[in-house]
Formats: sequence, C-alpha cells, structure tokens
Amino acid sequence: MPDLLFKKKKKLYSMFDDDTIAELQQSALMFLAENLDKHYTYHNAEHSREVCSAVREFLHYFDTTPENSRALIVAAVFHDFGYLVRSQNNEALALPYMQEFGKRFALPERLLTRANDLILETVYPYAPHTREGMLLCDADIEYIGRSCFFSKAQLFRQELSGENIHFSDRDFMLLEIKFLEENSFFTPVCQKLRSAGRLQNLQQLRTMFEEKTYQISR
Repeated sequence: MPDLLFKKKKKLYSMFDDDTIAELQQSALMFLAENLDKHYTYHNAEHSREVCSAVREFLHYFDTTPENSRALIVAAVFHDFGYLVRSQNNEALALPYMQEFGKRFALPERLLTRANDLILETVYPYAPHTREGMLLCDADIEYIGRSCFFSKAQLFRQELSGENIHFSDRDFMLLEIKFLEENSFFTPVCQKLRSAGRLQNLQQLRTMFEEKTYQISR
C-alpha cells in the first residue's frame, strides 16, 4: 500500500476541537472511575482513556466521515461501561450509560446508535465487519505493540485473580503468547504503527519461555 496513506491528513476533522466530545469523555470516564469495582485493574477508566487516545491517533491516518470519527470517539469512551454490571457479555450493557450521557450532552440519537454498533463489534474474539469497527478493535489492544505491554499484562492477570481466575506463571505466559500470535491488527495504520512492537514483544515472550523465565515483570 502506498506510503502516502500513512501521511497525516492535512485537514483534521472538527471533532478534535469539539468541546462537547471532550467534556463528555472527561465526565463519563470520571463516572466510570468512581463507580467501577476496584478489582478491574485493567478494564477501567485509564484503559478507556488510552483507547480514546489511540483512536484519535489512528484517525489522523484513517479516511472516514466526520460522523464516523465522532462515533468512534464516543464508542471508545463507553466500550467498557458494561463492566459496571458484569464482565461477561459486557459490550451489550454499555448502551444505557451512553444514552444517559448522550442526553446530558445533547448528542444526536443517530450518533449514539452508530457508536453502540461499533462497541458491539469489539466482542472478543474479534470479528469486526466495518472499517471503523476494525479501527476500534485495534485501538482496544494497540498496547500489545508498545513497551507497556508487560505491565498491562500484569494488570490483566491481577484483574482475573480478582474474579477468582488463576494461572501459573507458565500458563499465563502461554496465554499471552497466544494472544499476541492471534492478534496482528486489522487496519493498515495500526499495522504500520504497532506491528513492529508487537513482534518485538512476542519474541521477548518466546525467549523468556524458552529460558523458563515465566514471570512477566512490569
């Protein structure tokens, strides 16, 4: 694919300066931080904030409509709000929270419906069917291509322990190796920006496993 596709678009959509979207994100994630059970050490407001940042980053190189761009940001904000109810099948539980905040910030119903459709595309294992859904899925796990992957993996393991799901060090490392092997990103932009880091992290895990150094450190 031509390198031109990976150059920043000269015209940024107005949503990046949209005070309403920014205020919505701040208010909603503050609510999530205050009300989410503290055992969610990975799926929490900080994770959602990072997904929002990743979506914004990727949108600089992603051709879509302003409406879809706004829907992606809103979906990123609310994609894990279902954890306020339960972790299983949480994606389908985000809509009431999104509608409540949507009313407060006077967001159009069409935007909320589109954002909800995008959230439903993040059910794991991922099988997104739109380009925007692919971008959101990539933003959800883009950390696997960054150096923070190891600390995030530890937070995820801690969260699982809080739900009484336990792994030996060896089995958890195998789980993470499989996760990196099976997720190579959907969109050209995320592949361009994160694939090298993902492969580096994967190789480090494989080396640690071969050396029987099973503890994933921060």
